[in-house]
Amino acid sequence: MSESNNDWRSAKEGLAELFSIFNINDDGEHHARRPQEITELELSLSRELSVWGTKIDIEIKEPDIDNVIKSNTQIWIDDGVRTDIVRKGHGLQRALTLALVQVLAKETPGRLHVDNDVRISNSKYFIFEEPELYLHPQAQRQLFDSFVKLSDLGSQVIICTHSSGLIDLERYRSIYIADKSDDEAGTVVRKCAGDIFEGDEKKDFNLTYWINPDRSELFFAKKVILLEGATEKAVIPALAKKYELYKYEYTAIDCGSKNSIPQYIKLLNCFLIPYVAVYDQDHQHHKNIDARNAADRSTQNILNVINYNIGHGLFLVNDIEEELGLPQGTSSKPYVALSHINREDFQISDSMLDKITAIYD
Repeated sequence: MSESNNDWRSAKEGLAELFSIFNINDDGEHHARRPQEITELELSLSRELSVWGTKIDIEIKEPDIDNVIKSNTQIWIDDGVRTDIVRKGHGLQRALTLALVQVLAKETPGRLHVDNDVRISNSKYFIFEEPELYLHPQAQRQLFDSFVKLSDLGSQVIICTHSSGLIDLERYRSIYIADKSDDEAGTVVRKCAGDIFEGDEKKDFNLTYWINPDRSELFFAKKVILLEGATEKAVIPALAKKYELYKYEYTAIDCGSKNSIPQYIKLLNCFLIPYVAVYDQDHQHHKNIDARNAADRSTQNILNVINYNIGHGLFLVNDIEEELGLPQGTSSKPYVALSHINREDFQISDSMLDKITAIYD
């Protein structure tokens, strides 16, 4: 309001002029309309302190009217009972915060400085600690989009969060991970400043969001399990739970395809997040030599980017269906595979159990 309202600016100028009569002007003289009472008080104090060789000047500073308005503004909510916002529940308080951010994100684009056409938002900082509290997942995603809009308009938006709903892998260069692994090392902050994708890799990586919108969980994981598709993501954690190997601090990621796994590995390498890349060998009997060679190239692409100080790879013999003992030609849909491993007569092979154990090690 103070930037765009003429009446507001006039009022501030009038207030400045009013307070100027109380104080010494730029020439070192008192204003002609200065109240005599202030001058007399200065003289009386100066006489009392004359033995100190001092002179007293009383200055009355102009109040910051913007801060006065801010500190005296109160928001009332009528949801059947009219009270101020502090008397409402935390959910409604957070909803109001969400509404304010959304309004700012919508209104800021049209608010431009007249002189140089610079957006006012360039000088604004928005700092939030756990803004996801008391918000359901849909509202969190909506809030994140509003944060992004503010950032795109030039504002600095800083968020401390424990919610994957407020993290976007596409913006990995703006993500910082604060981690305290032990007391001696203390808190360590990790980030990825450079570009990690080449050519169309970034585009392909961004498209996989629609395959696994929860992939941002990987930033909170103690270890990430990279999997080719939906069947592996359903079956491998289910087997780990069945054989009491499952760890909640590990996150399984559906990468969308074998060829997408290297992109995730590059990201995890950059942030020093431990991982295991689980991929199919894809040497089924019905595949010709060209198909097997293509599979080997995809495998090599995975092995080429693994940093063995951070993660490692693990291959399934041909595919998950073969490892589970499903008949050849069986549908690879997750439900079919889950139904198979939950049969009373299902027996996991020793090799597959060893692999599940290694994955959740």
